[in-house]
Amino acid sequence: GILVGTSLAMMLFVQKISTGHAEVVISHKGVISNRMPIRRFSPGHVKGGEVCVYRFSGSLTHINVQAHRKHIQQITDAKTIVLAFNAVSFLDCDGIDGIIDIVELMESKGMEVALAGIESELLQHTALYARKMEEHLVFASVTDALQVL
Repeated sequence: GILVGTSLAMMLFVQKISTGHAEVVISHKGVISNRMPIRRFSPGHVKGGEVCVYRFSGSLTHINVQAHRKHIQQITDAKTIVLAFNAVSFLDCDGIDGIIDIVELMESKGMEVALAGIESELLQHTALYARKMEEHLVFASVTDALQVL
């Protein structure tokens, strides 16, 4: 009985964290026009020329990075997407690989991708981070990013 209960609890826990919790913030000319949890977001919320902030929340690992990719792929009409990491509590190598894939995917669609709120030394030692630094697309905070973009 205890083993079955423990197994069920573990499966529910993995399912809950694998959904990829995040918030989307839409900004037009530096003014936030909309903010919503990712589960309420649809592509029609973003109009061309706007900046869209995708704020990761919680851990960013192998378990949930594909869910984040699926969510981010819905952002189609933004001029720039800011990936915000200030609410990330844990990031592993699989999460970093997923972020690199997400950035490459969005750039292949013609979007400018900026990074904000990065505290992870793992991410700061990647070629992606170095390239974004050269492009002046790494910001200490989302506020800083929205003021510049």
